[in-house]
Amino acid sequence: MAAFATPEWIDALSLAAGDVTVDPSVDITVEHRIEAEPPIAWHFILSGGSLEVLAGNAAAPTISLSSSAATSIAIHSGELSAQRAFLDGALRIGGDVNALITHRAALGVVGELLSAAI
Repeated sequence: MAAFATPEWIDALSLAAGDVTVDPSVDITVEHRIEAEPPIAWHFILSGGSLEVLAGNAAAPTISLSSSAATSIAIHSGELSAQRAFLDGALRIGGDVNALITHRAALGVVGELLSAAI
């Protein structure tokens, strides 16, 4: 697997996402931004029963996540939980936070995809 958060990594996620199915009633876009120089962003679109991963910022994300590169790497590697990062103020969540709860099962598919990409 390519190095985390590189264009090659995002491309690999995009390819892997083509094999994933999600609840067809879910329609949500999750954007992840890493505050680095230059900034890095990608987003997941869960809609119509499929999962799509795209590089760059989403036009209208349902939920946005942002953190430093160090925090993102620690979460991705499993050294830090997203919950702990959020509670410590290192992971910021914007948008419809209730959508995280409402669609937690569908978002679990994204978590599995990311876990496989370590």
